[in-house]
Amino acid sequence: MKLIHCADIHLDSALTSNLDKDKARERNSEIMNTFLRMIRYAAGNDIKAILISGDMFDKKKVSKKTAELVFDAIKNAPAVEFYYLKGNHDALNFAENASACPANLHLFNRTWTGYDLSSVTITGAEFDDANAPILADGLSLDKDRVNIVMLHGTASESGLRSDGDTIAIKSYRNKGIDYMALGHIHAVSEGRIDDRGVYAYPGCLEGRGFDELGDHGFILLDIDESTKTVSRSFIPFAGRKLHNPRPDISGARTVLDAEKIVEDELKKLAINSRDLVKISLTGTVDADADIQTELITKYFENDYYFVKTKDETKTRIDYLAYANDASLKGEFVRTVQEDTALSDEEAAEIVRCGMRVLAGEEVFD
Repeated sequence: MKLIHCADIHLDSALTSNLDKDKARERNSEIMNTFLRMIRYAAGNDIKAILISGDMFDKKKVSKKTAELVFDAIKNAPAVEFYYLKGNHDALNFAENASACPANLHLFNRTWTGYDLSSVTITGAEFDDANAPILADGLSLDKDRVNIVMLHGTASESGLRSDGDTIAIKSYRNKGIDYMALGHIHAVSEGRIDDRGVYAYPGCLEGRGFDELGDHGFILLDIDESTKTVSRSFIPFAGRKLHNPRPDISGARTVLDAEKIVEDELKKLAINSRDLVKISLTGTVDADADIQTELITKYFENDYYFVKTKDETKTRIDYLAYANDASLKGEFVRTVQEDTALSDEEAAEIVRCGMRVLAGEEVFD
């Protein structure tokens, strides 16, 4: 028997922290499309069930259009069972905003609810501050079955009892769990519960920001019902990836110098033109170096779906070079140098920003 474990899809995200309104709208449609593609993949590959471990939506209030589309997709895959456990972002009014709940959609609440699927039992409960500390105590499983437990929260291997959104893994030991299907962490990861079972996060289905880099997708579970063993593999499924190259532009004097270094770095990485890229400039450059991030972004913006550039370089100041400089620039640098209340890093940043102002450039946060 094969199952899909996914989580943190975050349908209807704002996505405006990096993207303009048009691209945010397009990217939101792409996230929905990836979710729908996953359902078609399940229907076409003999997947018996999809486990959604929380945060299918990004907001508590879901539009009727989105709710209906999700419901229709589930209805149109009647051979696939859906087990949906709400997360901390999820809609309280999801079912109210759409037509009757499909027969193949199974929900959970704040007490343990179990569903049998052949020799597998899928058990889940929705976390809150009140039930988190006592949930593990009330979990009773048939150890002769294959047991999958669904939760949404942050796994902790050191704590003894769950608290808030933290899942104390130790409190779930020796309960007969074969696989704990978790959500809330947006990167794929896993760990052991005990000799019998493991817990895993599939990460988010599509990366939405530059804290969600690399491959995203879902975990495919393959259950051997005769031996009652669960094997798992991560399936990359996202339509686009996010990348954060960090080229060292030390010694660059002009924006052309920086562009050449960045270009060489991007060629080495061979990033797909469909992807989103945040270029973080690193290294040490002179205070009067002409490194304009907006021009670097412009230079590469046609090579990828989205590009932004952030200056994270350190500033090198040759104070001796300004010791006898009679210009406004020299006077400014000497004034900063003489302020003993400033750390070296603070002085360098003030000089860097001041140089840009004196050159007539904009200064960004």
